Amino acid sequence: MGSDCSTYEPGSDHPYGLALYQTALHSTCVMPDVGIDESLWKFSGVNSNAELQTYSNQLVNSVPVYVSSLGTAFGGLAVIPNAVGFGALILSMILDLSIKSATKPQSPRTYSMLQRVFGEEKASSVRDTMVESVTRYQTFINDNQRLRVEMQRLEVQLSNHLTSLKTSLLHDDQMSSRGFKIWVNGASFHVQMRIHEARLNIQAGRGASDY
Repeated sequence: MGSDCSTYEPGSDHPYGLALYQTALHSTCVMPDVGIDESLWKFSGVNSNAELQTYSNQLVNSVPVYVSSLGTAFGGLAVIPNAVGFGALILSMILDLSIKSATKPQSPRTYSMLQRVFGEEKASSVRDTMVESVTRYQTFINDNQRLRVEMQRLEVQLSNHLTSLKTSLLHDDQMSSRGFKIWVNGASFHVQMRIHEARLNIQAGRGASDY
């Protein structure tokens, strides 16, 4: 608390602290996994379209039935519009569920990313809105006007749910590693929705600040 409080510098006299930090960093038993899911990192970044193409090619090579499943999932579209950023993320989730349904018809219809983030947490308004975002995106994938309206509605809805979750975590004594992970990933998903909504508005000739 005083001015003589020591500070850590890499390579200084804190080898034990550094070793402890490195152990915690690579062990979820020590440091809970509350980070952003790998799919959000991969498919929402600057190389999102390339990542989606790589993922799609891997599915083609490993699952022959994938080609027909792909056609069913996207209504026979030859070219998928807006397959970048949030669009690439949503498309990867749709592909994931399509392959799972084709290869493991008896397995629960659950998106892998959401399973990793939410675990066994079923009663979650954040989860429900994220699932609805995927299904509505798939429904209106070739109708930018309707898709823009739906994304705007769901973005506001998700924002409200995230605010409620944050209040519960911070003020209602509900803080947990799972709850925090849900908020972190939900917030990241929400940011990508906002970016994609702005992209759709620009395509429609509207400024990003007009909504």
